[in-house]
Amino acid sequence: MLQKVKSVISGSVAMTFFEGWSGWEPWDMDVYVPSFSRDRMLWCFKNSEGYDVVQEEAKNKEDYVANIDIEDVISLARGGMKIDLVVSSTFVNLLPVFCFHSTAVINFISGDGFFSAYPVLTEERRSLINANHYTLFQYTTLHSTSVQGYLKYIERGYNVQMNPRA
Repeated sequence: MLQKVKSVISGSVAMTFFEGWSGWEPWDMDVYVPSFSRDRMLWCFKNSEGYDVVQEEAKNKEDYVANIDIEDVISLARGGMKIDLVVSSTFVNLLPVFCFHSTAVINFISGDGFFSAYPVLTEERRSLINANHYTLFQYTTLHSTSVQGYLKYIERGYNVQMNPRA
């Protein structure tokens, strides 16, 4: 299905795929879909997989640090499972992935396989803060989405740095 609708899975599920089980489990799945595939993917989750829409167009896209080209975020649930369908405002669904807070999470699963932009760093549990977030990092509070992202991966054993030599 991912290949047919040109979508990818990113976030914690992709990290678990890359790392294997490491003591923490993802609690949701983020599916990045281009605008032209929104309705088809939504139909599939609702009608084929039994998910219900729990929040449509109400979720703040700013919750996603990389909100570049994000048109909409639709939250679905089935039992204890949660999916965020992140809809691109363009035909390209990958741009937000490459704008994530740090290199540790620039990974995705597609219909063709798995991609990691920084496989060696990720395998060594090292991560660099995305250069686009330097200024953001310096002027945000501990409650900001970016800082919470860094802290989450530090808690998971990652060494998160601003400088590649560190």
